[in-house]
Amino acid sequence: MTGPPGGGDNQVAGVGNGVGPAFRELSGSLGDYGTIIPLLCAVSIVSNISATWVFIFAGLATIATGIYYRFPIAVEPLKVIAVIAIAGNLSGAEIAASGILIGLVFIVLSCSGFLPVISRYIPEEVIRGVQLAIALLLAVSAVGFARGNLLPFLAGLGVIGLFWLLKKGKNVPDLSALVLLGVAGMASAATLGLPPLSLPGVPGLVVPSAQDFSRVIVLAVIPQVIVTLTNSVLATGQLATDLGKPVPTEKLSRSIGVMNLVLSPFGGFPVCHGAGGLAAQYRFGARTGMAGVLGGTVLVIFGLLLGSAVQSYFPPGIFGAMLVVVSLEMALHSIKTRSMPVTTITGVVGAFVSMTAGFFLGLAVSWGLRRYKRGR
Repeated sequence: MTGPPGGGDNQVAGVGNGVGPAFRELSGSLGDYGTIIPLLCAVSIVSNISATWVFIFAGLATIATGIYYRFPIAVEPLKVIAVIAIAGNLSGAEIAASGILIGLVFIVLSCSGFLPVISRYIPEEVIRGVQLAIALLLAVSAVGFARGNLLPFLAGLGVIGLFWLLKKGKNVPDLSALVLLGVAGMASAATLGLPPLSLPGVPGLVVPSAQDFSRVIVLAVIPQVIVTLTNSVLATGQLATDLGKPVPTEKLSRSIGVMNLVLSPFGGFPVCHGAGGLAAQYRFGARTGMAGVLGGTVLVIFGLLLGSAVQSYFPPGIFGAMLVVVSLEMALHSIKTRSMPVTTITGVVGAFVSMTAGFFLGLAVSWGLRRYKRGR
């Protein structure tokens, strides 16, 4: 971070001054897509939900967020739910149930006044452990995508590595996901022909059963609420303040709740905001709400043109390569912990038993260690 954004009222309102600012905002808006696109693609394939509507709804949510906040507040898929879905443990109805429940939770939290109080009782090392669990699950899923599709997997890693070097040396946004999908799509089109291009029909209403709701509470909703509360609400609010655009945490919680309640019942994948996404967009030039409008438009176009072809036109190996990178990114965040033993216990149990079990075991160990240290 180089400092708070400037530029006066027009800039804050998302009003550009020509091609230069517009290109900067577009470049910034794509800074987080190396994580967003592979997660949404992988979820669409594994869960057999409409990739077209997943991307269109994510794009619409991003556009609405840009207009609402007039600042590059990121919209991202909920990572805990995404990795559980990618692991093959959630149906389309259960994904919708998760989104509806999370929407209700964050609407209530936005009105309760308890956000700062709750955050004080969640140790940072436990949150890092949930991040480690996500990283491990993504790594396992990446292996599954790469198995039997090694050449596209290695080629994907090569393209990602090239963009990493460009990002480090030339300050180029990480557009590896878009490049990989573009090249793979063109290669498939050359051999299979162009995919059928048609406007999507009306999205279907997904009505989860009582069993769907009860199953996801422990499996996905509890750990996701913890991660979303800390990263999407508290950390994002703090970073926005650091960048010169204070955003109340209640407002962030409310918009997360509204997005999920509106989109989840119609096939949209549950979404949140993210401190990492805000940092990535700001790092690559985004300063206003125009970034959300432009970036969201890219996602809508992607859904209209390529959504129906995700499963048949893109080799699974390239998704494996992209998931490896997302996994490494999450793992690097997880080691920034105050207690590696607690983080490791939380992460390993979360990945290989359940997220909720890992969270509560990590919570118990963390509180126990604190009491032991105070008693010495």
